[in-house]
Amino acid sequence: MDDRGAYLPSQQQIAAACATIQGTWSDDERRRRACGLMPGARSARGVTLPPAWQPPVIAVTPEVAAALEAM
Repeated sequence: MDDRGAYLPSQQQIAAACATIQGTWSDDERRRRACGLMPGARSARGVTLPPAWQPPVIAVTPEVAAALEAM
């Protein structure tokens, strides 16, 4: 694969970008992120956060499930 033109930031650049983004957060947003309030949960203000993306669930027969567990 040719990586020419790919943006590959350094750790320092990533940390600086994160600090810039976090600088725009409200106190509520900081608290939410620090406490790990999950989407769908109610915040202290009684606001329900929107549901987040969830991975797909694949239904399998009991035989397939048993074979997968045995692996």
